[in-house]
This record gives sequence, C-alpha cells and structure tokens, in this order.
Amino acid sequence: MTDKVQKTYHLKFRFDYNEVLDNYVNATHQVIFILTAGAVPYTGTVGIETMNALGAIIKPHLHYHFETVEKPDTIRARIKRAYTDRKRFYTLKEENDVIDRDRFYRYCHKQIEPINLDDHLELYRRVKLPDNYDVHLQNQLAYEEWTKSKDIMTIKNKENLSRLTVYEKILILIKDENPELSTVSQCKLYVLDYYTRHNIPPQKQKIIDMAMGISLSRGIITQAQYLLLD
Repeated sequence: MTDKVQKTYHLKFRFDYNEVLDNYVNATHQVIFILTAGAVPYTGTVGIETMNALGAIIKPHLHYHFETVEKPDTIRARIKRAYTDRKRFYTLKEENDVIDRDRFYRYCHKQIEPINLDDHLELYRRVKLPDNYDVHLQNQLAYEEWTKSKDIMTIKNKENLSRLTVYEKILILIKDENPELSTVSQCKLYVLDYYTRHNIPPQKQKIIDMAMGISLSRGIITQAQYLLLD
C-alpha cells in the first residue's frame, strides 16, 4: 500500500494592521505566530505595504504568500479565534495553479526598495524562504514591475479623471477623505470649498444640487426629504 500524498496549498494572506507602527517586525511576527499556531514557519515570503497601486498612502497591511499542507479552513478558524473583536481585517486565498513560483513569491517584495531589503529581512525570522530563491534578485524584479505598473496606472488615472464631471470627482474625493458630513449645510460648504480650491467659478444652483445628491447618497436625508428641500 502506498502512502497517501498530502496536498500542498499555496496561499495568499493579507492582514490589515489596526494602526501605523514605528516597527512592524514584532507585530508581524505575532500575526505569523498566530497563523502557524507557533509551529515551524511556513515556507514563503512576507512584506509590509503602505501604498496602493497608484503610490498613494493607504492603511498599512501585511502580505504573506506561503505553502502548507494545512487546510485553508483550519487556518481561517485559527485566525478568527485569535481576533474575535475584528471584522474584514484579512483575506486568505488559495492560488490553485502556481505556474511561475518566483512570481508568486516575489509579489510580497514589490514595495520594498532594493536598497532597503536587508533591513526588511529581519521579518524572516518567522518565515522560511523557498529553496533556491534569490531574494535580492526577486525583490529587484518585483520592485521594477511595481514601479512601472504604478507609473502606467497613474497616467491612466489622470486620463480617466480628466473625463469625469466635477460631481464625480467630488464623490471620489469624499470616498478617499471620508470627511465629517452629517448635514446638508456641511455638504454645501464641502462642494463650495472644492470649487474655490480648484478655481472653478461657483454656480450656486449647481452647488446646491450636488450637495443634495451627496446628502441623499450618504443617508443624511431621505428621498422624501430630498423632494421637499432646496
């Protein structure tokens, strides 16, 4: 009788930190310790990201790509038990077909400037790098790919923004900035401020219409109130 071969899972883990930290090493080690139940570290790569695809600063988060014989559901249950007070703070996805092993692993390096990689490698005290994996070469490739993609995305984003209406641009800004808007008056002042800052000649009725639309979309007023207010 032949022994049953255990399936190896290639998993992509993302974890959002609660706050901006001065040093992510200990916090990251704690997350990975929980993920692995304190066992021998999974083979994989890890990286901290603080920017989105356009290079804008976003909430810091961890990327950890690894392989394991543990079932993904077992790991998910472990994470949920450890963080009962948090919701929507992580993702754990299986990569079913890893065609290019190095590309799968180097994704985690993409926001690390090659000159800073050696300092970053302190994170790997709880991670085992894949065999025959040239971390310096892969980091350089990942960073180059990311910066080229960022530049292309930035150009496309500027082109797309140039086609948007003022109202669409304001809605995007509100989504990004999440300002305190709880009254119709605050919405009106927010729109007027946008007009002023961008040297757009203010048109009172347009500003009122936009502010009402924002108030309606954010639940500040109901549809019935919208029909009554001006």
